[in-house]
Amino acid sequence: MASLSVWYQRFCWVYVVYAFGISVYFLFFASFTPPGKYDGTEADLLALLAPGEWQAHEQLAKVRYLVYFLVTPLKWLIYGMFLWTTFGMAMQEALFRGVRRQLRLPAYLAFIYVVVDVAMLPFSYVQYRLAVREGLSVQSIGDWLQDWLVSSLVQIVLIGFIAILVYSFMKKFRHWWLWMWLLAAPLACMYVILQPIVIEPLFYETKPLENTETEQDILAFATSQDIGVNHLYEVNRSSTSTALNAYVYGIGHTARIVMWDTTLLALAPDEILYITAHEFGHFVEKHFYLGLAGSILLMLPMFYCIDQLLTHFVVRSSNAQPLKLPQTKSDARTLPFVLLVLSVLLFLSSPIQNGVSRVMEERADEYALTHAPDQQAGIRAYQAIGLRNYSVAYPPNWVQWWLSSHPPISDRIYQIVQSDET
Repeated sequence: MASLSVWYQRFCWVYVVYAFGISVYFLFFASFTPPGKYDGTEADLLALLAPGEWQAHEQLAKVRYLVYFLVTPLKWLIYGMFLWTTFGMAMQEALFRGVRRQLRLPAYLAFIYVVVDVAMLPFSYVQYRLAVREGLSVQSIGDWLQDWLVSSLVQIVLIGFIAILVYSFMKKFRHWWLWMWLLAAPLACMYVILQPIVIEPLFYETKPLENTETEQDILAFATSQDIGVNHLYEVNRSSTSTALNAYVYGIGHTARIVMWDTTLLALAPDEILYITAHEFGHFVEKHFYLGLAGSILLMLPMFYCIDQLLTHFVVRSSNAQPLKLPQTKSDARTLPFVLLVLSVLLFLSSPIQNGVSRVMEERADEYALTHAPDQQAGIRAYQAIGLRNYSVAYPPNWVQWWLSSHPPISDRIYQIVQSDET
């Protein structure tokens, strides 16, 4: 145990050095300037910015990516604190003494999540203040904290439910990871069905987009392309944000195309129609279903890796007596280790998931290019999105590869420009 504690202290120092290095890189050396090939074209969004606006776009992008690369390993250190420090284990044992055995797992999960969320709060607050300063967010601090609290509670409930299932399967089945994966598909589908009708209304008012000229234009376009879309929804995001967005979500009878009300207010009808054509591309090519299936498939190797590493962890822990360390995989004390491994695996799989997402976005853009009635409307729409969402900044290639779920907005505009020229 002493050696593990020493290793943990070393990792803490490594994190300090890493945090300093990654901060210096993003704040002083990383270039977010769009490529020069866009100069003089309609994809040159820098030319559309007022003096001083570029610095705001660049700063928001730098802070967003820096926060991600700071908080992800910081979470790992917090999980490790509960496993490999006297202080962490003392908190664990104090919690277990005051809670009935049957409630230890959900209570421990809630406690860990509270510690992690509170530790992440300053980073989220910095992003919130920057967004408010630049006019990207219009939320009051009270509303922002309320959303943060509700979001944390929802995560605790959902992850707690999954954790109870996982640990129940660990007790009953040697190959729990396989049984849990078989259950993952119906659970994921259930979440997708419930999310727009149960969870999203906790944060934003959602209503059908009915009896408007925009709805009639969209449905007429869908009919002309033989697309069976009947569910169009408007989300009241203007109460919190000035950003523009639209997306496809749901399966079965809950499948829908969703427009933020800010998008409907900011864009002209032909621009909205182009954005909708992009979403129709996702709908026609079943991207949501493919993404859901891919996520479910990815869970199998993840569950297996967790099982193998957890087995090794328990064996090592059993040799560390008389300290109160996990003796079985289903012991609630293993929870921080499971969360640690899961977080690392999700981090490492990010390039795969985001790479697939970018391909789907490119396919949807191609669909809009070939089916939308006005390509110039697409240029104007993407220009408005880039300017309003503070997404003019062009991330370094490695950051795009790791984190970007969409191609840079300049790339998407340039694709339309080139299509017009051919």
